[in-house]
Amino acid sequence: MANTAEQTQYDLELAAIDRLTGSARMRAKEALDLKYPNGRPVDAVASNTEIASALKIATNLGIGEALLNDPTYGDELRKVFTLYKTNKTAAVDALFKTKFAKLSSDARSRYVTKLENSDLYKQGLKNWIIGVKKQLKQQGSTLTDQQLEDYYIKGIDETTILDEALSGTKFEPGKTGGSQATDYNSLLAIATRNGISTALLPKVLGFDTIDQVIKELQTGASIEDFNQKIRNYAKTAMPDYVKKLIDQGQDLTDIVNPYRATIADVLELPYNSIDVTDKNIQNALASNISLAELRKQLRKDDRWQYTDTARSEVANVTRQVLQDFGFMG
Repeated sequence: MANTAEQTQYDLELAAIDRLTGSARMRAKEALDLKYPNGRPVDAVASNTEIASALKIATNLGIGEALLNDPTYGDELRKVFTLYKTNKTAAVDALFKTKFAKLSSDARSRYVTKLENSDLYKQGLKNWIIGVKKQLKQQGSTLTDQQLEDYYIKGIDETTILDEALSGTKFEPGKTGGSQATDYNSLLAIATRNGISTALLPKVLGFDTIDQVIKELQTGASIEDFNQKIRNYAKTAMPDYVKKLIDQGQDLTDIVNPYRATIADVLELPYNSIDVTDKNIQNALASNISLAELRKQLRKDDRWQYTDTARSEVANVTRQVLQDFGFMG
């Protein structure tokens, strides 16, 4: 450890006396003792505040005096402060090895602020929580204020927080909102347009549950890639002309709309009650039949006999028979 200016001066004067002899040496020694009644000057004992300031400058680690009494980091830092009084270089080296020094810069800054200025800490925490909660809501996830403060004081970045929040919650259709619900509704719309049920959808995409599908999308998977998987599955058993249309970007619903309209008309059913899984649509796709031929086939469907058209035709035939036999004028 380097000498102070006072110690250096004392050593120079003492060395000069040692070069003297006789009475001259005695008189010079008496003068030195009067000037330095306590002998060679000793190092001034630095205060904790002075040590904290010096360590901040030397390491840029944001060390504060308040940390000395902290139950988590105080023990290690008190040893550093004690060492600083006798060996500044060793103290700086020791500081870098403490648990506090190994925290991120955000974590150190927030921890010291919490100890030294609780009002400023609380305001910073409040503003931060508001921002993170907004992102969580958009994602469809939630965390308690206490969970968020634990992340905040540890200096955890927001991307990590959102990922962990997502992994810790289960997507539930109709309950979970945010971007998770948006992704689900988008996928479900394509699946429905291609005759794939909600139960079958995750299997088509290579997962066991819809929760796994949504988490995959939330962590970077492409919804367009998933849409293409749905269309590829839908065209598996289709004739070549249907596959070609699907490859051009059409969904099965687009392709079968004319068939749906015809079936709804002939069987007198609500249009939206007919989807691509209807047996008549499947037969029409497989045979690529005309709409006129489909109308003929639909009259053989058991449901046709209950239509108003069927009843009207039966009534007309019955009336004609009665007229032919003279029972009606």
